[in-house]
Amino acid sequence: MASEVAPTTGGPVRFTEHLGFRTVESTPERAVVEIEVDDQHRSPRGLMHGGAILALADVAATALAMQSNSVEAGGDGRPMAVIDVHASILANQAEGRVRAEARLVRRGRRVTVVRVSVLGEDERLIAELTSTSVPV
Repeated sequence: MASEVAPTTGGPVRFTEHLGFRTVESTPERAVVEIEVDDQHRSPRGLMHGGAILALADVAATALAMQSNSVEAGGDGRPMAVIDVHASILANQAEGRVRAEARLVRRGRRVTVVRVSVLGEDERLIAELTSTSVPV
């Protein structure tokens, strides 16, 4: 189920809201987050900034780790903290939609591992990220 990121009221704007990330899907097995690339996501060279690519992947990975460890999914419902990230940026693009698709590799009581594929126009693979999280 798709959901627009709701603006905060009265408080600071959250990072995901600031960058315009939108959650498309969030289940205990999969999370999808996307953006439409615009000027705020581009580097001085006109392509998507590497930090924006990695932030998109990290947000999808963290959302999945949290959802997969929810009480409803059989976890203890504790928040998750990322302790390790490995990423490779393989391509880039200057405009259009970019989507991060996170899939669960392992959900354990102590460690959750998530892999994320960042896909651009025409399903072009832009980046791969593996994230390890622990409950806090």
